[in-house]
Amino acid sequence: QTIDAESAATSIDSARTVMGGLCKHSIELWLLFIRKRTWDASRAAAVEIAIPPPPPGYTPGVAQVSVIHQQYEESLRSAYRQRIDLIREKVTQAYETALEFG
Repeated sequence: QTIDAESAATSIDSARTVMGGLCKHSIELWLLFIRKRTWDASRAAAVEIAIPPPPPGYTPGVAQVSVIHQQYEESLRSAYRQRIDLIREKVTQAYETALEFG
């Protein structure tokens, strides 16, 4: 069974699945720790991986025919992928810490 780290970080049932043998209050404390680390990772990713400014004439949500606009959209996708990867890594580390010390 695979567990999505971001949704598990906000669900007590998912946390119980991951951290089976712990008491309820202990799970809730570790879940709070994981949520905090998730928020921190999200903020750090937003600071560390900047979103490039749009080129002149760019309209979001409209099919772009300009090569510059297409390159911009690809750079946006790349930045968001990098942010997601960074957040996933930090959340995974938080779960590993909770499992190790919990």
